[in-house]
Amino acid sequence: MKLHKIQKLVLFVLLSLLVLLIFVGCKDKDTNKGKIEINISSVDELISIRDKLGPDYDKATFNLTTDLNIDIEWTPIGDSVENSFRSTFNGNNHTITISSNISADRNLSVFGLFGYIYNATFNDLKLNVDFENETLSEVSYVGALASFGIYTNSFKNITIDGNITHSAGWETYRSPYSGIIEPRNNKYAFIGGVIGYAVGESSFSDITSNLEVNVSESNDNNYGIMYGFNRIFSGCIAGYVRTTDLSDTNKERNNVEKIQALPNFTINALAVFAGGAFGFIYNAKINDLIVGNESYPNISKITVAGRRHTYAGGAFGLLDNSNATNINVFLDLDVSPSGDKNTANSFGGISAYINNGAVLDNAKYKGDIHTAIGNISQSYAGGLAGTISNSTVQNSTTSGRFIIANVVDSVDRYYSLIARSNSPYQSYMIANYAGVTGRIHGNSCLDSIESEYLAYQGVYSELATVIEVVDLDGDKIVQTVGTPTVNKTTKFDTANAAAYLYDESNEKFMPIYPYQD
Repeated sequence: MKLHKIQKLVLFVLLSLLVLLIFVGCKDKDTNKGKIEINISSVDELISIRDKLGPDYDKATFNLTTDLNIDIEWTPIGDSVENSFRSTFNGNNHTITISSNISADRNLSVFGLFGYIYNATFNDLKLNVDFENETLSEVSYVGALASFGIYTNSFKNITIDGNITHSAGWETYRSPYSGIIEPRNNKYAFIGGVIGYAVGESSFSDITSNLEVNVSESNDNNYGIMYGFNRIFSGCIAGYVRTTDLSDTNKERNNVEKIQALPNFTINALAVFAGGAFGFIYNAKINDLIVGNESYPNISKITVAGRRHTYAGGAFGLLDNSNATNINVFLDLDVSPSGDKNTANSFGGISAYINNGAVLDNAKYKGDIHTAIGNISQSYAGGLAGTISNSTVQNSTTSGRFIIANVVDSVDRYYSLIARSNSPYQSYMIANYAGVTGRIHGNSCLDSIESEYLAYQGVYSELATVIEVVDLDGDKIVQTVGTPTVNKTTKFDTANAAAYLYDESNEKFMPIYPYQD
């Protein structure tokens, strides 16, 4: 009897072991490749990275061993977040030259050498690009190096040269008002030299980007000019950089240091957010950024026009909740705010808009701002910033002048629009162009600023302390009540100096002095 019980026990143990072996044998094997290194010495081997994406290769390192020349219609490496590049790419100071023309019928939404990247690292790479893209996608991400980045991505010792032309394939719809077939423009695009769109925590260091961007396609219809894109975010380094959680107020989630940007932008859209380095940057620590070249200021220029909104800055379109130190900009801005009387525009030598607790310290802008008044209700511009909201600008200098296009039929009429509060013409045609900032409000401060900027108002055009709702990228932000302050030691050499009007008939600039009859 006792022996029988022992036999049953042994049988039970054996059966349990068998079940365990079956379970282990059926369990999925770990497919992660671990720490491997793969050399890239040809275009075919570069293309083969498309078979080495996703989490299985998140510890892999790809080493470029020679210069590459790509002259085929290119498909970016990484076509989705799930199928993204998650490895390290070492360029070893080699150069990849790529020329590609992508038509709308390919139905791509990412354009660049790499498409989607995820926790990726790029080091020591030189990239020459010539991209001409057309898209039907509602949202497109365009970057010379990478298109869309998520989570922690790092870029170090990267050089970008070349040009990107991006256009929208036109779609049509029947207007409910006129019954006429009209072109539709509901597309967004994020365009950058290093990356188009980055969400998470990104690091950019030792970057040089000499980039030409062209987005200018338009369509004439019964309602006038319609641009191909609803919104464009563009910068020599990145179009849009943000954290995963926009409610996160930590200012050092993204890191930017030792940047040289040489932009040549021509951008037209319904709304434009353009900066020489970043179109939009949020939660960042930024140090040592140079845009343009002080010895050769004509090398770079930013020319933008937004039919509804224009935000353009020498370094940043929108600087939000960030610390920016040692920022130097040497270029001209050519901004054409257009649209109807309900539009809002902001542009400045360093940043179009400084917002949400941002600090700009030790900045310098030297250049001219070419602009117009146009049929608009709110247009704020300054030698340093268009608008400063709940933020601080300190220890900074600006020099140059506003050059105003003659957009109406005479100098006398034009002058009345900019300099007289009792203008006999439409009262909404008011330009708030000042030597430092067009508008300052909320808990903001100007401290130790030296301005030699020729503008109608020497310091600012408008102070506001009321609560205001601002729409940035579709997210409504309520500004807090505060009292802007201007430090008494601040030096403004040219308060109420002059704006300049370009007289085409005489081909020269005519000064427009305040209070002139």
